[in-house]
Formats: sequence, C-alpha cells, structure tokens
Amino acid sequence: MSNRLCAAAAALALILPSAVLAQDRPTQPPAGTRPQGGPPPGMGAPPSAPGKPKPFAEVITKEAKSSRMGLFRTHTVGDKYYFEIPKAALGKEIMWVTTMERSSSFYGFGQTEVQDRVVRFEKRDDKILMRGISYSMRADDSHGDVKRALEKGNIEPILAVYTVAAYGDGESMVIDASPLIYSPLFGGGFDPSRSFIESLKAFPQNVLIKVMGTRAGGGAPSPFPGLPIASSGGGGSETVVINHNIVLLPEKPMMPRLFDSRVGWFSSSYQELGGPANKVKDVTLIHRWRLEKKDPTAKLSEPVKPITYYLGSEIPAKWKPYIKRGIEYWNAPFEKAGFKNAVVCRDIPTKEEDPEFDEEDIRYTVVHWLPSGVENAYGPHLSDPRTGEILNGSPKIFHNVLSLAQNWYFVQAGHSDPRARKMPLPDDLTGQLLGYVVTHEVGHTLGFPHNMKASSSVPVKNLRDPKWTSEWGTTPSIMDYARNNYVAQPEDKVTQLMPKIGVYDHFAVEWGYSVFPGAKTPEDEKPFLNAIANRQLTNPMLRFGNPSGDDPGRQMEDLSADGVEATRLGMKNLERILGWLPAAVAKPGEDFSELDSMYNEVLGQRSLELGHVLTIVGGVTETEYHVGQSSNPNYTPIPKARQKAAVQLFNDLVFKTSPLLVRPEITGKTSATGTVDRVQGEQRRFIGGLLSDSRLNRLVEFEVTAPTTAYTVSELLTDMTNGIFSEFGSAKGTPDLYRRNVQRVYLDALIAKLDPPAAPTLPAGLPQGAGRRRGASTGPLSGEAKVQIRGALADIQALLTSAKGRATDRAVKLHITDSLKAIDEALNPKK
Repeated sequence: MSNRLCAAAAALALILPSAVLAQDRPTQPPAGTRPQGGPPPGMGAPPSAPGKPKPFAEVITKEAKSSRMGLFRTHTVGDKYYFEIPKAALGKEIMWVTTMERSSSFYGFGQTEVQDRVVRFEKRDDKILMRGISYSMRADDSHGDVKRALEKGNIEPILAVYTVAAYGDGESMVIDASPLIYSPLFGGGFDPSRSFIESLKAFPQNVLIKVMGTRAGGGAPSPFPGLPIASSGGGGSETVVINHNIVLLPEKPMMPRLFDSRVGWFSSSYQELGGPANKVKDVTLIHRWRLEKKDPTAKLSEPVKPITYYLGSEIPAKWKPYIKRGIEYWNAPFEKAGFKNAVVCRDIPTKEEDPEFDEEDIRYTVVHWLPSGVENAYGPHLSDPRTGEILNGSPKIFHNVLSLAQNWYFVQAGHSDPRARKMPLPDDLTGQLLGYVVTHEVGHTLGFPHNMKASSSVPVKNLRDPKWTSEWGTTPSIMDYARNNYVAQPEDKVTQLMPKIGVYDHFAVEWGYSVFPGAKTPEDEKPFLNAIANRQLTNPMLRFGNPSGDDPGRQMEDLSADGVEATRLGMKNLERILGWLPAAVAKPGEDFSELDSMYNEVLGQRSLELGHVLTIVGGVTETEYHVGQSSNPNYTPIPKARQKAAVQLFNDLVFKTSPLLVRPEITGKTSATGTVDRVQGEQRRFIGGLLSDSRLNRLVEFEVTAPTTAYTVSELLTDMTNGIFSEFGSAKGTPDLYRRNVQRVYLDALIAKLDPPAAPTLPAGLPQGAGRRRGASTGPLSGEAKVQIRGALADIQALLTSAKGRATDRAVKLHITDSLKAIDEALNPKK
C-alpha cells in the first residue's frame, strides 16, 4: 500500500471493530427467518425462555434440516436455529471470528474482519455458559505452583448464557442459536424487526452463522467509532450481512517460534510467569503456517499440507492467470526453507468436481475480489492465539487497485517503458502490476509485515543496472513499499522496473519456516535461528526495519541508499513524463478532469521523493544489533555531508521555483488559479519540516554526542538562509514573486519558533507522552536552538539592511521594509 492506501487502511481500521458506514439506500432484505423477542440490556445474548428441557423429538422435529458434521450439529426447524453441542466439545478452545460479507455502503464487505476472540462452552445445571478466554498471561506445566496461582487468581468472564432446550444422544445439549444476532458482543446489536438469520452451516472445523442485520436509524448514535451514519434514504439505517465463524482450534497445538526483532514477522505477545529470570517475562511468538515435510530426512521435500489459495469465483477471468502467478511466485523462497511446492493456487472446484466444497469452510483460503472504488488490497490472516499458527489467510483485492497500480507505473516508470505513455495501460502490463500487488498481499498472509529498510540497502548504480534489476527488481524485499523504478534514466535501458521477490524475502522465509529436526522446544531453535540472522552483519540487504520518522533508510515509497541522488534523478523523469502527459490522457470529446487527476499524481510523486530527502536532515541510521552481535551502535547520526547535500537539494529544487509546479499548458486547461498557492504550499511544508522542533532538538543533541561529525543547527540555518536569500547575498539578483513568498515563509517559520502557540491540552485520561515513538525527540524546542534562530534572524536583518539601498524595484523595496519590520519586532518585542 502507498501513503494513500495507508490513509484508506487507517479509515478502514477505525471501522473494523464494529461494522461499516452506510452511504447508499439499503436494499430490501430477502425473505428470511425473523427471530422472536427483543435485545436484552448489556452485552450477553438473551437466555432462552425459562423452563425444563423438553424431549429431543419435541425440539428437533422430523421437519428439521440437520447437519451432523463438524464441531457442532446444527438444526433448522421452521424459524428456529439450534446448535447441538456434544459433551466432548465442552471445555474446548474455540475461536469466534466475525467478518463482513456485504453492506449497504459498499465500504466493508467481502469478508472484511470485524473481530475475533477465543471462547469455550461449559455446562452449569441446564444452562450453557460461553466464557471468554485470554492468553495474555501464562505459566507452563513445569511450573505447577505458579500455574495454580494464576488459575486461582483469575476467572474467565461469562459472555453469554443459553438454556438447554433438549438433550440428545450421548448427553449432547441443544441450544437456541437465534439470539446471537442481537448481541453487540459479536458485531451485532441489530433491530430485531429488520434482522434475520440467513443460514447456518456446519463444517469439519467450523460452524458458520450468516446474519442479515439492520441497525436502527432515526437519530441513534453511530455504532462506528469516529464516523457518523450517512443519510442513505433509510433514516440513517445500515444493513449488513455478517458471518459468525465458530472455529475449533487445533487439538494438537503447533510448536511456536520465538520472535526476533531482526527479522520481520507478524506476532502476538503474552506475559510468562515462573521462568528462570524470576520475573514476569514478555514472550512474543511469530505467526506462520504449520508446514511439515512429507520426508523429514530430505533436504527438499513437499509439505504434508501445502499452503493452498483458491481463486474466488467472482474474480474477473482475465486477471486470474496473473493472480495465480503472483501467489505461486512465493515457492522459490520456500525452497530455502526446505519445501518444494509449498504454495499452491487453484480455481474453486465445480460442484461436479467437489460437491462438498464451500468457500465459507475455514479450511479453505480464498482470494476475494471486492467490487469497490477503494484503491487498495490487503492480506489479513487468522492465527491461533496460543501458538501463532496461521489457520487461514484470504487476500482481499479491491477492484480499483487496478487504477492505483496503473497510476503508480505511469508516474514512476513511464520514462523508461514506452507501454506506459498512454492511459489506460495495456492489459498485459496491468496484469503484471496486479500480480505484484497480489504477491505483496500474499506475503502478509504468510506472516510478513512491511520491511521499509530493504530498499535503502540498494546503491543508485544498481537501480540503473539492467542486469541487477532484471534479477532483483527494485528492492531486496517485495514487502517494502518500494514501487516502480523512478531512479533509472531512459538511457540506462532498464526493462525490469517493478518489484520482485528479493534476497530478504528468501532470508525471512528460511528463518521462519525452516525445520530443525533436533529442536524440541522453541528455546532449542534459537542457536539455529541466530546463525541465520547473523548473516545480516555482512549483508545489509538482509536487514529489517519498521517505518521510522527519524531513519531515512526506513521510509515508505523510497528507493536506494542515496535519497538525494535518487530524488534528483526522479525529478528529471517527472519532467519527461509531464512532457507527454496531455497526450497520454487526451480523449476527444471528454473534459480535462483526467488531465487534472494525473497531473496531481505527478505532483504527489514529487512530494513523496522530496519527503525522503527531508528525513535525512537530523536523521539517524537504526540498525537492530543484538547483544554480542556487533560493537557498532544501534543508532548512528547521518553524516554531515549527506545532510548538507539534502539541504542543498531543497535550495535547488524547492526554494527556487520548480518548473514541475508551473505548467500553464496543463493548469490553463484545469483551473483559473492555484499555481502560486501550490508553489508556496510546498515551500511552507518543507521549511516547516526542516525546522520542526524534533529535528532541531536532535541536531542539538548530536552536537554533543558526535561533536566532530555533527551537522549543527547553526549550519542548517546558515545553509537555508544562504539559499533562500541568495539574491541579497553573494548571488545578486531581483527576487520574483515566488522567491519573495518563500522568503516570507522562512521568516514566518523562524519567528514562530521564538513565540510558539500554546500546546494543545490532552484529553482527560490520556497519559502524557502517549503515542511517543521509540527514539523520538520529545519536549519543547531547546534553548540552544532558539539562540541559533535569533542569530539567523540577525543575519537576515544584516543582509536586508545592506540590500535596501540598492533595491530599485518597488515590490522588492516593500518586501525588504516589511521583512525588516517583522524581524525587529521578533528580536525586540515590546513589553
């Protein structure tokens, strides 16, 4: 996902704990079964009517439609739905997963995740209690006394209570499942008069309840955190179809693998009591599939059960071959871990081929295609909270990700690929781009998070090398946000311009999925895993890093180890792309909205590349060394020369007006005004970024911790002043409107640092420092930085005073007079 996708994903994340936002008129619900009774107060589902259990045949009559496979038996009797819980299922650990299948808003659907939790059923007299299970604190059997203390001091909450309606053979217990649709505990809370249980299915490892529910409108508060219910012609109502999947966790838990911060994995943590450290210890387990070799003695073996993805029946046929290739592309890295054909992709079988196959069976991982304008795709997974074993990982592809992929490629690779100089792109190229997106999202379903450090290990010369890029694409990891090759120049003749699975991906799969026959416990595996991880010492392409606002090597959408040179080259390519942009999107008879949209895409790419350079100033290199691995520090300030080069780039490309931003042949077709504001807005953004409190505070600290190599606040301000006010210094000239504007922006930013606005008050109950990043500078601007800012203002004052008598242009004279007045008021405030 790009920055734009991150924003979409963040919005989606706000919604997932509840449901989705209604925007369109709800469709009329199809005929279904309406449950009786109303919702109870509180969180639990309502118990059945009081009374003694009835004979089985009176509850589950001859007319019942029953399923007798899987975890529970299920029965449909008229307008009633029943679970028949065998005695053996009591006490079993069960994951309750709620997903969104359809919605009246088209915002969340296609198995969008709503919630998951672990429960167990237990019997108390003629009632069945559903209890919530937590694994946040554990003690193993080898520490029996501590385990007894933990069990004695904790109680599992009762989430719901059901009255036994009847007893079956073998002491099975029948309960009415209908009230589930009322409970907000599992994403419900619906209006009973407009809600229905659509179906109930039983599979070998899960039971599925499909509910069509409507939340009441009429001015009721929104059930969606942070988002109002939009008016949709239904009084604010919203109708959804949600699926409740009741999944039996594996009878034999998989041996977990301990997390290592040097290698990127999705993970979950708990607190362990009774260990050798004699304290409560945090333990983190990675999420991975259970892969076992058919031949444990073979170096390379097929798995007992491969990781199999099925292509959803709704996927457009022309894209299926590209999606299949994108999925099975992961087989090469798995060979590093000793598995052949570990990843398999298949079409969903027809009823003739497999009459029992059902996409809603938890045993099947299905790729879903979502009919939406959202420019996104994502790769969720469901894991066993006890061990981290991935049980299901179904990628979701929003239809409009095709538009996003095309726009990316046009602005990032059109300079070197003639196919990308006309929109829309040809289907074969679009299919390749879709395959890349799918490979990335499947990586998430295999357990891999984003690795933003990967691309920073690649020299610029490699990105301009046809041989290197042919083998490795743009980055050592396809899990990086390193898109298409915006660095290579047309004369380089690079043809492989999009990402591929890289050396880091092979390394991460080997670390996470290799089998070590002699290891019986997670601790036994650590020496083998350390030996793999230690390869990072000599090969930086194997390193992992989460996104960081302080490390220029851990950024999104960037390429190369040299952000300054990469951005200079990227700007040249954007100039080339703008040269043919009007012809690329022109369609006779249509308006210029597409031209406006694609011009903004180019400007968005420019902003991304400049943002990579900004992080270099006051930045640090973060390297994840463990104890005994290296004598080098984990945090190293960026060398002074790189920081000065970054500031020089801003002086050259931002503080001087860029021809990318002044394009009358484009803007003359799309708007009457806006160019001056666009230029000044960009300058304000990057001046503000360079002068941010956290950046200046880091520069002050580095002056103390690395005095011989530090780039100081004084040097930063001198370099910015010499660049922004060059017309009044050694490079004589007359500043035009754009230059006068950037000078005003710079002065305003400096003056604001001396008298900043009051900090906003934190909401009640929010602790000070909440959300603070590790290693981030905190607190107000340091006194040393303010002293240097006053010095910079005095330097500008001297420059302008000297130039005032020489100025002949009226606008420039007024600009100087106004600027001197502002500086004087800042340096000599009136009491």
